[in-house]
Amino acid sequence: MRTIMCDITSVLLSELSGLTRTIQAFPTIDSPLSSENQAASASGGRDHRMSMPVGLGANLTVAGNTGAASKRMTMTGFGSASVSERTRNKGKGRVNTVIASLYLLGGRVPDALKEFVEGGNIAKNNNDHLWHGKALEGIGICLAILVHLKVDFQVPSIPYPTVEVSKTTKSSPSNSKPVTPSPDPGGVPDTALSTSSAKINELLGELLEIILKLYRLSANFAGESIPQICFSETVIRFSKLRATAYITGGLLFLACPKRLHGNL
Repeated sequence: MRTIMCDITSVLLSELSGLTRTIQAFPTIDSPLSSENQAASASGGRDHRMSMPVGLGANLTVAGNTGAASKRMTMTGFGSASVSERTRNKGKGRVNTVIASLYLLGGRVPDALKEFVEGGNIAKNNNDHLWHGKALEGIGICLAILVHLKVDFQVPSIPYPTVEVSKTTKSSPSNSKPVTPSPDPGGVPDTALSTSSAKINELLGELLEIILKLYRLSANFAGESIPQICFSETVIRFSKLRATAYITGGLLFLACPKRLHGNL
């Protein structure tokens, strides 16, 4: 049985490696509810290989038209940044986030954390709220896994949203609760934070509040909102993780059945 599992894992990791190289060549990744993905879903997924998500196929068409599209884009905003440059940067951040998810699936948690942080910073700088929230979600998961595995690490500089983004979030019943403010850039750097189980568990609560804010804010942009099922899964995932950590006495004991049953 052990040999069979090793053989299956070897094939899986090999396929993940090939998929990673393919995605790295993409200029961007479409959001789940983007017009490109909606059109691809409407036309049916029969033309796509089972190993490639339908949404990724749409990027191949977009990539072929980037040259013509960039010619129609004009200068905007401040400085010399153009729309095409902003789009390229946003696409790079999205690709980083997807690559980080693949690293996480492959068990390369430190590499996944690094990619999530990089993708989150790019998404933050380009106001890509949906993918910013996704990157923060991945960061939280990586931190929880590293604590549970008792791996020595430093808490990275987490790409918290800007103050302006936090202020523009619409008020809602869930937002009316007190929320731990984002660390002041002039305060203690994140790398100096404790990596203890209790501190990371507390940090997960702060991240969840920020992630949900970003997901709600993304609804203000056409085609960039999060699907409702994904929003609900995020809430359930973090809530279950924190509840289990509380019952078992910390993230270090999440996989200890005796400790879990003993506290129920």
